[in-house]
Amino acid sequence: MFEMFITRLRIKKSLSFKIGCSYLTNTEMRKIIILVIGIILSRVAWAEEYYVVEDVVDCSTVKLTNGKIVYMMEIECSETQLRERAKYSKLSIEEQSMISSISQKSEDFVKNFLRKGSRIKLEMDDESVGWDRIPAYFYIPINQWEKFLFNMRFPKGLYYLKQGKDSFLFLNATLISSGYASLVTYSDHPKYSELFKELFGQAKINKRGLMGLQLTSKQGTFEPLVETTVIRCGIVNVDKEFWTTTP
Repeated sequence: MFEMFITRLRIKKSLSFKIGCSYLTNTEMRKIIILVIGIILSRVAWAEEYYVVEDVVDCSTVKLTNGKIVYMMEIECSETQLRERAKYSKLSIEEQSMISSISQKSEDFVKNFLRKGSRIKLEMDDESVGWDRIPAYFYIPINQWEKFLFNMRFPKGLYYLKQGKDSFLFLNATLISSGYASLVTYSDHPKYSELFKELFGQAKINKRGLMGLQLTSKQGTFEPLVETTVIRCGIVNVDKEFWTTTP
């Protein structure tokens, strides 16, 4: 019996391992082991460089395991934000209730990429680190297999960035490009403004996600997803739907 076992392991005069209908040589097995060790070590390194999500609060906000509340910069999609904008369009109570479902769809989209335990890289301003709610750009680390699966499920709208050898799903840009958030650019944060404007325009033209959705009231129509620009003490809506000034 022992001799039969040894004989089965001898293939082409070398020790090999059978997976399915194919065999792995020692060299191939070593490559797999090295790859697995590399993945494990990279996950361990994340503990120092990345933040871990404790809870997805809404479509643009997460709570981290360190207790911090962080939200995505330059986008609006939460129910509170949409209801605030809806007041200026004088929607009826029934029409305003539809906003909840709109926000929920955006949140469901985000949860395809973020959930409890997810690791994310955050880009934050130094001055906002001590705030109760911290604005940030969200980068989700992905490997080639995860990228392949994401592209299979969402063939349009995903936006990736590469930093050195690492690949990331840029969630702020993805939410805008996929048509699940309004765009709010700031004059003092111009880093991605032009990119976001371009992605928002593409989403609008191609009517991705919730783009193009309108709620009609006696006073006119309310478009949930719009582009706005914040300049110093004012908020100017590019689509000319409303104007308001901050204190």
